[in-house]
Amino acid sequence: MSPRHLRVDDLRLSDGSLVPQIFPSGTDSLGPLIILVNLWSHRLSQTHRYNTVRSYLFDFMRILACEEIESVDLVRRLRTGVAVQPNAVAVLIRLMSTTCHGETVTLATFERRIASFTSFVEYGFSLFADLGSVDRSLVKDFEMRAARHLRFLRRLKIDREPARGRPTENLSKATIDAILESSRPDSLEASSRLAIKWRNYCICLTAFACWARRAEIALLRVNDVDLTEAAAITIQAGRVGGMERHDGAAIKSAGRAVPIDARLAMAISVYLELYRPILARRDNPSAFLFISSRDGQRLSVKSINAVFGSLRVALAARGTPSIRIHPHAFRKAAANSFIRSFAGAKDLREVIEAMNYLAGWSPTGSMATHYARDAMVERLGHRIRRPDSNVD
Repeated sequence: MSPRHLRVDDLRLSDGSLVPQIFPSGTDSLGPLIILVNLWSHRLSQTHRYNTVRSYLFDFMRILACEEIESVDLVRRLRTGVAVQPNAVAVLIRLMSTTCHGETVTLATFERRIASFTSFVEYGFSLFADLGSVDRSLVKDFEMRAARHLRFLRRLKIDREPARGRPTENLSKATIDAILESSRPDSLEASSRLAIKWRNYCICLTAFACWARRAEIALLRVNDVDLTEAAAITIQAGRVGGMERHDGAAIKSAGRAVPIDARLAMAISVYLELYRPILARRDNPSAFLFISSRDGQRLSVKSINAVFGSLRVALAARGTPSIRIHPHAFRKAAANSFIRSFAGAKDLREVIEAMNYLAGWSPTGSMATHYARDAMVERLGHRIRRPDSNVD
């Protein structure tokens, strides 16, 4: 079946959880390979995050799109303990190391794609062995070939210089202030134009105040916002986007309730009272906080990107040099700002613990120091250069 007639979508299980699967379009039926891929996806969902499984399926769709690989009966070959013949290895590496436009991917993307294919092959070997599809007299030989082939796949290397990912911009406090100022609405007029502007302003404030990822912003619900005296926004762990948007939005971090300041609380209050009702649809109400002016449903991750992309245009109109603006840069700026606010602290362990909580990072990981590296270097410089320093 041609990949043009296939799509990655979600299957809702009886417990309400979503499992990414490959589906045919129209009246096409599933072939043995697609059934095997979907069984593998279901197994992966028991041990891997939703976004990881979805990414693995899209990686596998690249293999289905390749005529050289498609011509090989992969299901039959899995029964032999060798999924890819030596003459197809170069094709596999080319597929995994390039984008659809022929550009070289980053090393991390290449390694993930190889890991996805290897995981599928390993599952196929294991399944056919468990089902007794291998002649009993050949089981030991099959297991040896399969183990050798898996080692070979894991050692595959990119055959060209990998692309380097763009580093996240270091947004200074002045730049963040300029971004927020440029997005701030200048009126309380009741119009759809201002409703979108107030929504986008709240998105920007939320991204900085809550160290929020794109999916976390997209999946916020109205009842996640507490506007009482102890104002806070709660980011729910494990939430995934439903069928209203096929964007794979999922919250990968730990859940957390983040206290918010008066500015954000006021902005959200105005948005909820005056402007969200303008965007909402009475015939199809949505529980999500940030909704589209087009259909009243939640914004997709792509739309969140577009909100931040529009800020670059607004800043350029004010004479600020063009910079790449996105939620990840806001998270990095928030981490550096947080460290700088504790400039006088002698021990940063409690500060880093608080940062891990605010961002939903693992308490035993090193993400806090990675994100706040600029502020940590500044802090180190101040300590080294102060008069009472013992450093020569």
